[in-house]
Amino acid sequence: MTRTVFTRAAISSIDTQEFYLADKVGTQAASKHFGELEDKIEHRLSDQPESGQLCLQAAELGITQYRELNYNPYRVIYSYDTVHDTTVVHLVLNQAQNVRDWLVHYCLVKDLD
Repeated sequence: MTRTVFTRAAISSIDTQEFYLADKVGTQAASKHFGELEDKIEHRLSDQPESGQLCLQAAELGITQYRELNYNPYRVIYSYDTVHDTTVVHLVLNQAQNVRDWLVHYCLVKDLD
């Protein structure tokens, strides 16, 4: 079974989505929603690590190792390391969010750490 790990950027992107949803449905409901989403992501990627399609927005930037799964309204950006049989979740974005914007954000935040 493939191991799945979430990067700091993935956790940050999930926290951002959860904070936004909490404003609409409350903290407890938002937390439950994203806990269930994380479970779905882990289950899917542990069973079918290569099931995602090429992430086209990343590919436009010349980055072709990223795959994308869709859990309406979220996009899961991940990569699969076949040597270590590990999927790495890099971002979880709302469908309306742009991968390029988050990559820039991640680079800026990473440089500040």
